[in-house]
Amino acid sequence: MNNTVKIILFILAGLMVVCLAGMLLAGPVVKSIIQKNAMSIGLSADNAQAIASQMVQFEAPADFGEPYAFEMLGYSLITFTGSDGHSHIYFMQVPEDSGLTEEELLSQAQKMSGSTIGTEFDNAQPMDVVIMGQTVTMLIIDGINSANQPYRQAVGIFTGQDGPILVVFERPLDLWDESELLDFLSSIHQSS
Repeated sequence: MNNTVKIILFILAGLMVVCLAGMLLAGPVVKSIIQKNAMSIGLSADNAQAIASQMVQFEAPADFGEPYAFEMLGYSLITFTGSDGHSHIYFMQVPEDSGLTEEELLSQAQKMSGSTIGTEFDNAQPMDVVIMGQTVTMLIIDGINSANQPYRQAVGIFTGQDGPILVVFERPLDLWDESELLDFLSSIHQSS
C-alpha cells in the first residue's frame, strides 16, 4: 500500500471517529431539545386529557370516544371521534403571537376535516352562540364526507387563556342534532 492510500484511509478513519463522537454527544442534546420544546403526543387518554385541560374544559357527547391530542411549539390539537367513525370534535389552539388570521384558522379547520368534500365557508350559515362569555359566530356548513354521506360541520373561533381556539363539531347529517351542538358549546369553560 502506498503512502497516498494510507493517508486517505487514515483521514477517513479519523472522520468516522469524529462523526461517531459527535453523534454520541449530540444525541442526548437533540433528544432533550425535542422533549422540552418540540412536541408531545397524547397517545393515552390521560395524556390527551392533560393537554386538553390546559386549553378548556367541556362535556363531549356520550358517543364520542377517548381523545387524542398533539402539542407542538405552543400549538395544541385535541380530537375526538364519535362511535359512528364519521363524527368528530376538534379543538385547535394557536399561540397569541402566531399572527394567524381568522381566515387562516378557518382554512385549517377545512384541512383538519379533510373528509368533508364540497364545503365552502362562503355558503356557511352563521349561528351566534356564547362560549366562555364570548359571543361566537359558528359557521354551519353542509357537504359530503368520504363515505359519500351528507355531512354538517360547525366551526367557530373563541379566545382562550393562551390564545385563539378553533372549535369544530361535525356529524353525518342523519346524526346531526342542533340541541346536542348547543349543549356541547355551552359546556365549554375555562380550565381551572
